[in-house]
Amino acid sequence: QMTPNTQTNTAEGDPATSCADATFGLPYDQQCSRQLTIVLRRLCRPEAAHLGPLQIFGFPTGVGCLLGKREKLDMLSRPWFGGGTVRLVTVAPSNLTLYENTAGRFEDGTVNYLGIPAVLLGMRFIDALGMDVIHKRVYCLFQWLLESLLALRHARTNRKLVVVKGPQDMTSRGANMALYFYGADGQHIPCKLIERMANFENISLRAGCMCNPGAAIMGEGLGEAFHGCLAGMSSLSIGGALSCAGSEHVGAVRISCGLATNFKDVQRFLRFAEVFLDEARVARAIEQYETGFIPPPGIC
Repeated sequence: QMTPNTQTNTAEGDPATSCADATFGLPYDQQCSRQLTIVLRRLCRPEAAHLGPLQIFGFPTGVGCLLGKREKLDMLSRPWFGGGTVRLVTVAPSNLTLYENTAGRFEDGTVNYLGIPAVLLGMRFIDALGMDVIHKRVYCLFQWLLESLLALRHARTNRKLVVVKGPQDMTSRGANMALYFYGADGQHIPCKLIERMANFENISLRAGCMCNPGAAIMGEGLGEAFHGCLAGMSSLSIGGALSCAGSEHVGAVRISCGLATNFKDVQRFLRFAEVFLDEARVARAIEQYETGFIPPPGIC
């Protein structure tokens, strides 16, 4: 299964060269791109691209496609029993034949046929709004939010509150970001705590590995310690290895803007982020979180 790298939007640097040099294991995710054809043909030229209406206009699930160069797709092997991999199976005599070199081998289960008509409706909706209009809207909102978040610093130590992965401006960046929160003395604030506190304020965001535990582990500088702990374990346990490496709560906070986002939304998230500049309040929240209690609502 190919999973886009959600810790960064695109490869850093000049998109005309860095994207082309990206490894195959990091296919391009079009979730927050500008016009898809422009990005694929002129800017990035990825070796694979994952496309899904869910990421474009929010509906439906279970419908999408994977575009990739044939020579690269042939490098992938899905040897397990399931999805579109099985060509023939019999019990007596015992026989299992898998598909080879077909697009169907990348399918997981049955396509959401009832949702297919919604794809046309959604594309018409996006076309009526205009991709340039949507891009300009989310670009302006996200640029303001990105610059505002990067400017937040703790009063006592002048340390940055957040560390944003990927580009530090809107160059080669879509309207989403993965970020880490840190205390005044550089201690990591658990992303799941931030997610839980955001839920109390009806703020929707994602927290954790985002289907990419390797990137999350490396993002927090735990790669060497994690692999050392994992090698010494008798049974495979990611949670146990993370605890051994010194962190049970790896992962980033991911936020994004879309066509429905307005300035009030991004301003509200900034106010929410500013709460973590209060050292005493954050210390109490972390203590409650680590002992199993849920931090109280009403923090904003």
